[in-house]
Amino acid sequence: MIGQGGNKNYHYMFSMSLIFMFFYAVLILSNSEGIYELAENMENMKVFFSVIFVVSFLVTIKFAIDGITQVIIGEREKLGIYSLAGNRITFLARMVNVNLLESFFIASIIGVILGTIYSHCIVILLELIFEISNIEIDIIGFKTFTEYILLLFMILCTNYLVACIILKRKDVKDLIYYENILKVEDSILRDNNLFRYSVITAGILALTVSFIFLIIKNIQYDITIYYIMASLISCSFLIYRLTKIIILIRLNKNVKFSSKSFFKYVFSQEVIRNWKKYYRNQCLSTTILCLSCLFLFGSLTIGYSYKENIAKEAPFDLAVSVDAKSVDFSNVKDKIDLNNVNYKIEYKVYSNEDLKKYNLPTQCIKLSDYNYLRKMLNKEPINLSDYQYLVQVEDMVIEKRIKDEVQNTQISINNKDFYMAESIQNFPFLQSNINGKFELLIFNDEVINDMRLPVKRNVMMVSFKNQPKAQLKNELYKTLNSSNNLVMDNEKEHITIKVVLKEWSRLNGLVGLSILTIFGIFLSSILILIAINNIAFYSIKNLDKIYIENKIYFDLGWSLEQISQYNAFRNKAFFINATEMILLSLVTGTVSMYYFTNQYLDNDMYIFAFATISLLLYLLIMFVYNISLNRILCNKIYE
Repeated sequence: MIGQGGNKNYHYMFSMSLIFMFFYAVLILSNSEGIYELAENMENMKVFFSVIFVVSFLVTIKFAIDGITQVIIGEREKLGIYSLAGNRITFLARMVNVNLLESFFIASIIGVILGTIYSHCIVILLELIFEISNIEIDIIGFKTFTEYILLLFMILCTNYLVACIILKRKDVKDLIYYENILKVEDSILRDNNLFRYSVITAGILALTVSFIFLIIKNIQYDITIYYIMASLISCSFLIYRLTKIIILIRLNKNVKFSSKSFFKYVFSQEVIRNWKKYYRNQCLSTTILCLSCLFLFGSLTIGYSYKENIAKEAPFDLAVSVDAKSVDFSNVKDKIDLNNVNYKIEYKVYSNEDLKKYNLPTQCIKLSDYNYLRKMLNKEPINLSDYQYLVQVEDMVIEKRIKDEVQNTQISINNKDFYMAESIQNFPFLQSNINGKFELLIFNDEVINDMRLPVKRNVMMVSFKNQPKAQLKNELYKTLNSSNNLVMDNEKEHITIKVVLKEWSRLNGLVGLSILTIFGIFLSSILILIAINNIAFYSIKNLDKIYIENKIYFDLGWSLEQISQYNAFRNKAFFINATEMILLSLVTGTVSMYYFTNQYLDNDMYIFAFATISLLLYLLIMFVYNISLNRILCNKIYE
């Protein structure tokens, strides 16, 4: 058995506690059937739970490497002696893992407690999203508990394999002897031209801003996905380089001795002695932290805005559309409860391809039908003169495009001139789902009749007194597809039928919102955990250096209390760059999100609330890691 290593594994224990929390929460949620009964497509969440599970398992390998490395650093002399005595790598790996067992099992118990709390928080979030209560979850079911025990066994086996690989790659006999731990790296500040580095960073900033504007300009086109990927890459480089600039500025400021900032001066000298490793650790970890916090902030904000805009995707209770000239909707009427119907209308959508030359929509409906639809949405009717037409859209981008492209609002049809009504109507109208377009033209009934336009589709809209169940959509599809007298003409070989039911759309949209929000919370939390762990482990893997430096400070006349204060200062200094960059990123993200999305939100203050939540999650994990790190360094001082 190796020494007292258990006292030095707080870092490993805390890291594994959080990762076990994710594991147990995922097991609870994936085995709770009550969640998947919320909506038809809720089963899709199991796929995302599997992704989170796999990511979490990969993270455990990283934490296993950290924990095993920590044991090897702390007990390398004893490991070297055992190796010289002829013990095999497998024996040494077993000893290292035995040293971690206490921390491992304590972490597994803490993980169950935290995972239960975390899963309840996710359930509360689902209840808020779906506006229901009392979702039942299986906290300590036989299946959940069995899977958790099997998971622990798999992780223990993985730890053993990782220990074997690490010890095999090291010459353990050399661990008996100290290397030159105070060796100064060759490349220090002289290789960093701050002005040149800042100019290049400014160029990357300009490139990132350009990509963001391209995303906004082309948001409705498929090419946007490439601009998003490019902006993420450039944003990563930008955060990395800005972090390095902040470190360089701080070092240049503290490189001269001052009694008022004594700890800052001493710390800057430590950074200079380990410049490359320090700035790479800081820049990479800070980049991951910033992107993770922005991802969490973005998923919460977009999820909330999505919830508020679900109703806009299905403003009418029921819409049935058939791409045919003449349609008989009698089978649909038989299927719905006519006693529950509040309003009902059947109308035709016409097509006029000649309008393309004016950059106007080609689909048209009659004014009487349009006003009845407005009545169903509790809107006032509109009057048009004989020579006017009206444009109806349901997207601000489309409205802006029409205003930009249509220079001359006068059009000529059948030798008659028509003029656009002064205001473009912009509100949810369902034409994108029913008609496949975000825009529509409205003419007076007599004008449509005189045009003799071909009928593109027949539509039936229904407003209910009480919302029917979501299953009605599938029932209507079955009825329509099995109907022999639905289409009165057979000019088309393929008839497109669409059914949009508000309740089904609401639940389906809430599933997308749930997946986006929960996956964002899980993934960003794991990434934040990895990045903070990476910063903290920089100190742990350099414990010998810190120990020797502390001895030097003690020999120079520092008291143990001063050394403890300096170590606490060092730990805070390791996180100050990341904290500043996260604040900068979240402020920038919050201002940008508010500017571009506040018009889509009923309560835009949620944007600031979500930014605060993202920051608090980082601060909470960082704070606990800081306590763990202080405990480890304190133990090292008093050994």
